[in-house]
Amino acid sequence: MYVVFYTERLSRGEPDQLWSDDGPVYLHDHWEICEDKREAVKMYRQLISRDSTHNAGIARISEEYSTDW
Repeated sequence: MYVVFYTERLSRGEPDQLWSDDGPVYLHDHWEICEDKREAVKMYRQLISRDSTHNAGIARISEEYSTDW
C-alpha cells in the first residue's frame, strides 16, 4: 500500500493556513491511500498537473508499522 500526500492552494481557509496575502492563498494538506504503486503514480501525475497543487509526494506504507485496515 502507498500513501499519496499533497498540499493544495485554495482561496479560502483558516488563519493558520494562510500562505500569501496576495489573493489570498491558503494551503490545505491532503492524503489518499492507494492499493499499489501503479495507482499511486497515476494519482500523483494527476495531482501535479493541476494548477492548485502546491506540492505532492508518494510514500510506501510500512507493513511493520501500519494498522490492519
